[in-house]
Amino acid sequence: MNAILAVVLPDRNGSYDYAMYSDGRHTFVKQRAFFEIILENMFNRRGVDHFEDRYGNPMYVHGNSYIALARWSDFRSNPGHYIDLALRNRGEWNRFDIVKRIDERWVS
Repeated sequence: MNAILAVVLPDRNGSYDYAMYSDGRHTFVKQRAFFEIILENMFNRRGVDHFEDRYGNPMYVHGNSYIALARWSDFRSNPGHYIDLALRNRGEWNRFDIVKRIDERWVS
């Protein structure tokens, strides 16, 4: 199993809101910003309840998704931390429902 780390790049205005946002306490992921195969490997830890905002955007919590996620600005300031998160998930791969194949329905 490979470790996977997704780093969200800012838009031309320096904002990450197109892909994720924080309400001050929690970070939510905007599903429309990601390919389906990526979403299938996020929010996929077995036995964990996943929460959504009122628009259906899932709340991101490190360790509840096989794919570790970071904003570019956070990754730049502490890359080792995010790499370690991805490696930890790889070591616990059997605790996740991992999707390895692209479903034909996802391809248009």
